Amino acid sequence: MQKLFDEVDSRLFDQTLSLKGLAAQFGYSEKYILQLFKKKYGETFLQYLQRRRIENARTLLAETDLSVAEIARRCGYTGDQSFRRNFVQSTSLTPGEYRSKTELKKTTKYRRIERLNLSIIPAVQFLNGGNFFVLYKF
Repeated sequence: MQKLFDEVDSRLFDQTLSLKGLAAQFGYSEKYILQLFKKKYGETFLQYLQRRRIENARTLLAETDLSVAEIARRCGYTGDQSFRRNFVQSTSLTPGEYRSKTELKKTTKYRRIERLNLSIIPAVQFLNGGNFFVLYKF
């Protein structure tokens, strides 16, 4: 069973990933796969897939200047309309509104640091679970 979950995670952004394809590949019924997802994650296969894709899209919107259409494609959506619909359903914001909101937070955070008018020197830099952190010494 773990191989099934690993396969889904490795193909999360693959537009051809489907419940029917997984059932054929692993020799399980679609109903059984749905039960496995419900038991492990508390959500259906489709809910899991959409949640993980939207999480990735939120990161890309906040950290890149990629177009919404390109983000939709990279997150496994075949069209940006279905991506936009799922994004709004998940966040109550359009992708553009979400990006503007995250840009505003970044700008506000940096302005606060600039107002301190201190010499900021990176003291420690480290990588933690794929996130890069810089600790500053004031």
